[in-house]
Amino acid sequence: MRHQKIVEKAFECVNKRNTEDLKREYATVAHKLPVQILQNGLTQALGFLLAKGRKEHTALLQDLSYILGFADFDTLHKSAIKANNLETMKLTRDSIQASATIKRFVQGILKVSATGDNEGEGV
Repeated sequence: MRHQKIVEKAFECVNKRNTEDLKREYATVAHKLPVQILQNGLTQALGFLLAKGRKEHTALLQDLSYILGFADFDTLHKSAIKANNLETMKLTRDSIQASATIKRFVQGILKVSATGDNEGEGV
């Protein structure tokens, strides 16, 4: 059930990015997020996106917050910072799952690779 809700919300978020002018940039950032969370930790990955502050980073933060059930990014970030070990593990697991789902839909819906190229071109 939890996974299905993540999938539904991620599909909704990525689908609305399909018509936007920043879809290529959004897709490039989305491809990197699951690995960033694994390598650097959730709080640092969120802080990195926040520090970048560009439209595509902000859009991804908004989408991740929505998928995870937070009112906004600020609430997600504060929750990640204040979380105890058990809460951090759960939030990290859910964030990795949500960001990996976003990445899959970016590949399937937006058809953009990690380098920003359209997937399937030249094949």
